[in-house]
Amino acid sequence: MAKKQEKSEAVSAEEFEKLQGELNSLQTLADQLENQLKRAVADYHNLEKRVAEGRSELTKWGTSELLIKLLPTLDHLEQALAGANQRIYASFAIRGFGSDCSRSRDFARDRLPI
Repeated sequence: MAKKQEKSEAVSAEEFEKLQGELNSLQTLADQLENQLKRAVADYHNLEKRVAEGRSELTKWGTSELLIKLLPTLDHLEQALAGANQRIYASFAIRGFGSDCSRSRDFARDRLPI
């Protein structure tokens, strides 16, 4: 019976060594996968930042383009106001319109990268 017990202990030691090797191998794999995950998350965050910057640039460009296209219309409206009869210009509606044109001009001037 002592021989049988020694043999089972020897098998247990062999199995232990085998399992220890598998555990070490799995731990190495887990570390590698964790590093890959960290890199992927960092890449994703960098991508989010680049997309946000791109959207911001596109918005600025689109706004500028829109304002540039609207400026000739604003100029025509201001010329129409300047040529209007003084009596008509004194009316409330026309004064309000003139004020809106001035505010629009100021808005465009502040935002155009010219």
